[in-house]
Amino acid sequence: MFPLKKREVSGYEFKEKTFYSAHHLGTDYRAKYVPLYAPFDGEIVRVLKGNQGGLTIWFKYENYIIRFLHLSDAISKGKAKEGELIGATGNTGSLTKSPHLHLDISKNSVQLNNINNFLNPETFNWDKNMKNHKTKEIRKASKKYFGIDVKDRINSDEDRRIAKKIKGLYEELVNCSYDLGHERDDRMACDRYLTDEKLKDYKDAFFRSEDKLTEEIEKNKRFSATISGYAKKIKELDGTIAIQKETITDLENLKAKNYKAVGIITRLAEALRMVLNFK
Repeated sequence: MFPLKKREVSGYEFKEKTFYSAHHLGTDYRAKYVPLYAPFDGEIVRVLKGNQGGLTIWFKYENYIIRFLHLSDAISKGKAKEGELIGATGNTGSLTKSPHLHLDISKNSVQLNNINNFLNPETFNWDKNMKNHKTKEIRKASKKYFGIDVKDRINSDEDRRIAKKIKGLYEELVNCSYDLGHERDDRMACDRYLTDEKLKDYKDAFFRSEDKLTEEIEKNKRFSATISGYAKKIKELDGTIAIQKETITDLENLKAKNYKAVGIITRLAEALRMVLNFK
């Protein structure tokens, strides 16, 4: 399970450049003096207070070491069950300006100068303790109620915002099923949870986003049709201009012929006057 009840990234993300290092070793989460829970059945192997990270817990699970920094409180070293309270978030240490939780995950050992030994908390599987078939049932229930795949349609800022909300809801679905107990039927548990009005709000918001996208597509189609109409009119106008040019050329040729005819008639008239005067 994720160690916070509410999961919201706020601050530096994994591998992001910071004002004090080239790579951020973990992810910062918005957490203002809230409870911190054991994410798995594991062991707290170290509790220390550092100058930069403040009060810190090192939590060991299998071959992973999960560090929680800037805490305001922490329990002593020892075994901890998943979901057990192990501390509280805070604002300790010199590298924090406001209350939050820094969380990072190492493989086998903590190597602060080796970013490749760290894992991204946002892509880490926090549901390892759940049985695979139970997780599949929850995914089916999520797809059934949303009618979409949360990995689809992340093409714009609006899509990313909606997809992020849906991703958060999916994680709540997983937590909901786990909190209600593995013995219970997961589909029934999620059915009960999904009656919440906020789910409908998120779903409506997503489809409103799709409606906006469809509306923009229709506008583009209408605009393209208008452009095509203008292009057709321009083509027709070009044809009309060509005909007019051809007509002008014909008129000029006719005018030249008329001038020639007038000259011949003038010479005939003069010849006729000469004949009449001769007689």
